[in-house]
Amino acid sequence: MALKAPRVDLQAWQDLKRHKFELEVARSAIRTWGFFELYNHNLPEATLESSFKACDEFFALPQVEKLKSESRLKQGSASLMRPGYCGDILSRDGKRLPKEHYKSSRYVLNGDLLDEKFKPENQAENVWPCHPADFKNSMNAVHEEFSRLANTLLIEIFSECLGIDSTCLRDKICAGDLICKRFLNVNHCFKFSGRELLPAVPAHADPGAFTIVVQANKGVHGLQTLYHGEWVTIRPSKYSLIVNAGDCMKAWSNGLVQSMIHRVVNSSEGSRFSMAYFVSPPLDMVIEPILELVTEENPAKYKPFKLLELVRQDPETIRLDKFKISDEDSAR
Repeated sequence: MALKAPRVDLQAWQDLKRHKFELEVARSAIRTWGFFELYNHNLPEATLESSFKACDEFFALPQVEKLKSESRLKQGSASLMRPGYCGDILSRDGKRLPKEHYKSSRYVLNGDLLDEKFKPENQAENVWPCHPADFKNSMNAVHEEFSRLANTLLIEIFSECLGIDSTCLRDKICAGDLICKRFLNVNHCFKFSGRELLPAVPAHADPGAFTIVVQANKGVHGLQTLYHGEWVTIRPSKYSLIVNAGDCMKAWSNGLVQSMIHRVVNSSEGSRFSMAYFVSPPLDMVIEPILELVTEENPAKYKPFKLLELVRQDPETIRLDKFKISDEDSAR
């Protein structure tokens, strides 16, 4: 089953005459689905194309070359993701699975380390490949565009959909003087070969605030969302963005926003490239429902928790359920 996602026109959002309609589309989308498709977003097409070209060239390199950019975590490093190339799959006990289990590989960029004002200690360092020569510049350029969009208009869209001031949500994500956590994840999902394999990216909800996803314009789709117990394939238009809410956003909204349950599957049509830009609060940030959204009709649904506690839960479960307030808790 395929789906044309709820679509929000960013140019119309910024037009006073058309703003109300786009607001209703966005509000309904994040409350029902947990995501929307964003188009007319003004991200330069040339930037996206050059980034995907660099990714295509990087993932086409021999494995021995790609492994020179393999993820390296320093002892004591704290990170939501391992920056660098990751071409293996780990089992639950931390052991590498045999190569026939591989369905995808990825390259992760730690956006925190690109900000000159913020050089965090004990962060996993970015590992840049030597080839292609323009890989670093291409990734930096697309990261800057995603960052600009996330820090302004997307926070504004989520805030207005919830009926709160954007300063409130911005402070929740960026924790005052602390910058939010930002990662750019480039996924390369292999062409389906006919073997019985699990999805390239297993079912999960993103733990952070929200995620921006764009896929290469090859007509190969693989992103699926779970809706009423059925997996639905999302087919975005060329270079439009999928913006999905994460568990932190669902908790802050006191359950008004859904955190999108999704997965990525391999396609027989060919390999698939996508870029996902993750925005999260700091790991030690306390997450709890925003007071304005807690009412007598909609009492608090989640206990306070730290993001680090959330990401330590099994990613293939509904992690936020661990922090739900039960009827017994409410009666105390």
